[in-house]
Amino acid sequence: MDSNGRHRAIEAKRSRTAYDANRQRVVLFGGSSNSGLVGDTWEWDGEQWTQLGDTGPLPRSGHALTCDSGRQRIVLFGGVLQNNVALADTWI
Repeated sequence: MDSNGRHRAIEAKRSRTAYDANRQRVVLFGGSSNSGLVGDTWEWDGEQWTQLGDTGPLPRSGHALTCDSGRQRIVLFGGVLQNNVALADTWI
């Protein structure tokens, strides 16, 4: 939370979300903040945001995020780094 009581998750710009129907959670990854790109992961359970971690894929924006309900996994693809380098990686 910041000094105003807001979570970073709701301030993210150009972040992406995916809905995990099995767990009934919205998952948010990446995007940008006033200090640059972010690479943290958050979940919304309908009442509050919870940060899951800040390790994993490089911080990025412009990526794709979806839920593979058959495998019960969130899948991230691509995006753009701070220096405008395009990515074509996949994270499960």
